[in-house]
Amino acid sequence: MAVHIGWLLLVMIWTLGCSSPDRRQPDGRPPSPTLSGNAAVKVVSIHVLGGDKLAAVTSDGRAALSHDAGDSWSPIGPPGERTASTKEVRGLAWLDARLYAVTPEGLYQSQDMSTWVVASEGNHEGRTLYGTPHSAWLADHRGRLDAVVGTGALDDGPLITAVAETPSKVLLAASFGRGVLVSDDQGASWKASNQGLDNVDATAVVALADGKVLVGTFGGGIYRSSDGGHSFESASKGLEDAEIQALATDGKGLVVAGAQRGAFRSVDGGSSWERLPDPVGRQNVQSLAFDSQRRAFAGTWGNGLFRSTDEGASWTRLWLRDERGDLLAVARAKNGSLRISARSGHVYGVQGDGEDWHDVGEGSVSSSPIHALQTTPEGGLIAASAIRLYQLSGSPGSWSHLEKYPASRIGGFVISSEGEMLVRTGAPNESGRVLYASGDAGATWTTRKDECLKGSDGARLRADPTGRIIVNGCSCVSVDSGRTWKAIEVPHGHLCRSYLGVSHGVAVGSNNFSDFGIYVAAHDGPFESRADLKGAPSCVAVTSTGEVIIVAESKVVALPANKRAVEERATGNFACADMAVTAEDALVMVGALGAFRSADGGKSWQRIGPPKAGNKAAKRSKP
Repeated sequence: MAVHIGWLLLVMIWTLGCSSPDRRQPDGRPPSPTLSGNAAVKVVSIHVLGGDKLAAVTSDGRAALSHDAGDSWSPIGPPGERTASTKEVRGLAWLDARLYAVTPEGLYQSQDMSTWVVASEGNHEGRTLYGTPHSAWLADHRGRLDAVVGTGALDDGPLITAVAETPSKVLLAASFGRGVLVSDDQGASWKASNQGLDNVDATAVVALADGKVLVGTFGGGIYRSSDGGHSFESASKGLEDAEIQALATDGKGLVVAGAQRGAFRSVDGGSSWERLPDPVGRQNVQSLAFDSQRRAFAGTWGNGLFRSTDEGASWTRLWLRDERGDLLAVARAKNGSLRISARSGHVYGVQGDGEDWHDVGEGSVSSSPIHALQTTPEGGLIAASAIRLYQLSGSPGSWSHLEKYPASRIGGFVISSEGEMLVRTGAPNESGRVLYASGDAGATWTTRKDECLKGSDGARLRADPTGRIIVNGCSCVSVDSGRTWKAIEVPHGHLCRSYLGVSHGVAVGSNNFSDFGIYVAAHDGPFESRADLKGAPSCVAVTSTGEVIIVAESKVVALPANKRAVEERATGNFACADMAVTAEDALVMVGALGAFRSADGGKSWQRIGPPKAGNKAAKRSKP
């Protein structure tokens, strides 16, 4: 198991004493425990506990246990202060039929995964756990490594990112900044072992059954040792990403590597690598594990957990949480109804004020989250994940992959007034972040380039209800359905949110992370500075009367038409991912806590869904 660079930063933040925010719904109620409080499920570690038992830890400190190889999950961990809650878990390790869990308050152990006893009290901020077949290790960012059982220790060392054990019980520790450390006396003493290791930012280490050792580095790819970790040589042939984050082996010759931009497989001990198929092959893979039945598990930084039962040839999404309620995008259909997408890959149709929810199409669109939705002039529906486009066709409707899309990433897309699909690439290495256009439902594609598109922030494309006016983040605008573009003078160095309504457009941008400017345009006129905003915006919208609504951190604020200062409308933990204005000029906000509707300009919000899995209608919550 290896630690993602984002996880290392989180460890540093926790050590400084930052606490998790109080996660509440917009009306002040605590969120449902079945819904994620984050916009994404970031799996930081996976632990095989024997048989079909499996445990996983996510970046928000939640741990979950499965008794059926990942088909179903339940929360686990030392009991917290509130009823039915658990402490924030920062790491797990399985040793001698006991599960160890480290929290900021201490180290705990359990034999039945439900009853916990204290193994070590005291301040454990910034600490995590690593396990091998015969040992478990408590590590912190200061470079200290302590055996959970026994006397082994490493004092004043580097930041440890992974620990492994060879068949001859030699211990190897990967460290960020000082390469590999080796111990042949159960951890009583350690020495650096970096001969041939050109990159010492080691993030993962795994010992193979034949005694060979593979080390993953952040930026240098993978290295292999044939002498138990004493010397190394490069083993990166076929790798398309050098930022390695995790390594795992099935004990029979198969090795899987997780990286920031994909996952790879080797069947020859690391001599050569090939990219795994989607949906895992192009994910940000944070953690990996194999169980005794050679089932592979891949944890991603943002898209949850996957399982393969055929040596990585295909992958199935596992639901650590009820991700059908973690909503990502909302779009208005031609008939005025709403289309809302979920992290689970489902798309909902919502009628009226939210009383009627139903699945659009048969089953989920994809095993990956659906980040954007667009309706065609004929009333059809196109959905986009981070890497693929899907079209709904037939009745009751089935989803098909538009295979001819020429790029490997999708940064945003719209459908123009002429019925063309316009798609921005999402990967920075794709030349100029070009705009792809298709006028024949994705059968053929042409490329459009413009100087103001090149190198822009790549934020989501937005179109007005007609599809004639389109903005690319806060950098460009087109008033002829995306054929020509002109730059707009809105700061967009760090963050941008934009929205085009019936009669007005709004762009909120900044060149830092604290001070934002609100720019408003009437029809296809220029964007002009109207007001300042404190706090990073997560969602913006503009009503038919020109009133701008912004969700910024823990507040909903409004900029009334023709005013030059914002006013506060509501406070709470909104977790907003997207927002839209309905045909009745009401607001609908979607995010990790579900969907909420406001009929009074954002002053009060009513939860309208979604229904829980298996239900056909959403139950309305009281105002």
